Amino acid sequence: MKIIQLSDIHLNEDKKIKGSNPNVRFKKAINHISLKHSDADKIVITGDLTNGGKTAHYEKLKNILISELKTSKNFFPYLIIGNHDNRKNFKKIFNETPTDKNGFIQYVIKTEVGDLIFLDTNLDGRHEGHYCTKRQKWLVKQLSKSKNSNNNVYLFMHHNPMLLDGWGLINIDLLQKNEFKKILIEYKEVIKHIFFGHCHLNLSGAYVGIPFSAPNSTNH
Repeated sequence: MKIIQLSDIHLNEDKKIKGSNPNVRFKKAINHISLKHSDADKIVITGDLTNGGKTAHYEKLKNILISELKTSKNFFPYLIIGNHDNRKNFKKIFNETPTDKNGFIQYVIKTEVGDLIFLDTNLDGRHEGHYCTKRQKWLVKQLSKSKNSNNNVYLFMHHNPMLLDGWGLINIDLLQKNEFKKILIEYKEVIKHIFFGHCHLNLSGAYVGIPFSAPNSTNH
């Protein structure tokens, strides 16, 4: 399965951030996917979809994806939110995106290679990640189902679940990283990869024996 991950696109009102226009940069990324990677099976955007979480930003994002993204499979990307996003406004525009029973943007996609599990680590725009007890219980339930079905699991989230102590990444990780780590250890035999964003850097490695990776921001 070929999965393309984008992250931290920070769409706004066409204003420059760090010297470049995030809307223009994102359109270039989408056009590149359409031109060079039309054979992709899935596209995932792992949060910070907008820079300010305004409804108009999400409307812009949806219009770009509908008008600019052209692949052989003609599918829509899977989305999760980051710390620059607003859950309520996201739901207004992307109301087809599943949520859990508590209203968090968490869901599972079944595929031939395993279960893609998408997590919501947003807390009211705070820079660091948050994964409360309710969300932890939901994740454990999904991982248990996957384990009982002998399905591999691929996790997608915005915030880095582990401490990264270089490159200006202090105090931006998941607040409940110890609780999250215990979950990872319990189910590490079925979790095959962790995808995240937030750091604006190409990162890869292994955490508690589970491979992870993160891409650059499309703008920053």
